[in-house]
Amino acid sequence: MSPRRPLTILTFNIRYGSAPDGPLRWTSRKRLALDRIRDADPDLIGLQECEDNCQAWYLRRALDDYGFVGIRTDPGDTEMAPVFYRRSAFRHVRSGHFWLGASPSRPGSRSWGAAFPRTVTWVQLEWRGTSKPFHFVNTHFDYAPGVAARSATMLRRWLVETVAGDPVVVVGDFNSTKQSIAYRRLTRQRARASSRRDRVRLVDAYRAVHPDGAGEGTYHAFGECRSPAAIDWILSSHHFTIVDAYVDRTGDAGRFPSDHFPLVATLRFA
Repeated sequence: MSPRRPLTILTFNIRYGSAPDGPLRWTSRKRLALDRIRDADPDLIGLQECEDNCQAWYLRRALDDYGFVGIRTDPGDTEMAPVFYRRSAFRHVRSGHFWLGASPSRPGSRSWGAAFPRTVTWVQLEWRGTSKPFHFVNTHFDYAPGVAARSATMLRRWLVETVAGDPVVVVGDFNSTKQSIAYRRLTRQRARASSRRDRVRLVDAYRAVHPDGAGEGTYHAFGECRSPAAIDWILSSHHFTIVDAYVDRTGDAGRFPSDHFPLVATLRFA
């Protein structure tokens, strides 16, 4: 794979496997979830609420042609926000994690009234056969009031300090609508940036293809929401041209692979 070939990105909150969901539990829908991932045939995957137990084991075994980067958000819990990347396309350069809290390097760090510890998982990759590196970043913001905005500020600061002007794609469940402060902080360039490195602006892949935002809702509560909320996003730096983006609403006789729909985007290196 080269930067000239389109790059397919998928972000998907798969709903944690130990949730007491009765007939909607993970064991009854895991094949549906895997089918949605495989149907998209993504080069890069960001998952949320993937538990570090038989849930992750099932997906890692099925997706054995992908590299995996993930860590528990809390040492005493199993939830992760991991990244998968296609091994045949990319060479792993480096990767890491940090916590969205006052102590970002401390496992389980939780601040600002968050209900749970939350992480950012990132990987720097290089297209095989080239020297073109880029970052892929996955996260899951907390849902407690005001926490997403603080998390967006922290993530943006990390992007400025670590990624700087290099290509980057950021995905995740941001637990915020596109009218939120969190969304504005990530997608609006600072008006008075002190340097070129500060001018981080991420483009919403779905809105680039569908400017009116029609059909962008992803959280549907297993079909209970009449108007799904657009809280799952794929954001990319200016280095990429957005070719396509869609929400995969595929179900099976009223059954869904998760309480979120997968979001898929196709990008091309500009």
